[in-house]
Amino acid sequence: MRAQFARWRSDGVPLAVAIPLAAAAVALGLVAAAVVAFLGSDPATPPVVVARTPSDTASYSTPPAAEVRTVHRALHDFDTWCTPAADAPARQKLQRDAELIVAFTRRHPTARFPIDDETGNPLSLLLVTRNELRECAPGAAAVADRALPPNIRRGLTPLRSPGSE
Repeated sequence: MRAQFARWRSDGVPLAVAIPLAAAAVALGLVAAAVVAFLGSDPATPPVVVARTPSDTASYSTPPAAEVRTVHRALHDFDTWCTPAADAPARQKLQRDAELIVAFTRRHPTARFPIDDETGNPLSLLLVTRNELRECAPGAAAVADRALPPNIRRGLTPLRSPGSE
């Protein structure tokens, strides 16, 4: 900051302009730090993170193939059971599938696994589950929604009320 202030002064910027510019730069930095701190914490939400955001340096685990196949079948159930006119038995099946997927992500929070032609991870699995079920089974979508990290969930469009199924 001192170097920038000196540069402004050497460029002929009047002191009456340089001081407010320096103060604004400091204030902007403080606001940015406060925003980052605010987004990273939510006092009303317990600090438990079920799914982690993937990173290049993270260490991944590989879940058992049988569990991945079970989750894969549950995902394909969405196509079968999630229809605009999904009845109560269909919504119950979707609810069980959502609970199965959430349990999988809790058992394997750092997993990477093949699903069709893609590589899945717990976060992507929860987001797909939430998105696929949001219209036909909002209660089941809410199960996946609650398992998402709070910082991810805050950025998503709120779900319909499960009572409006």
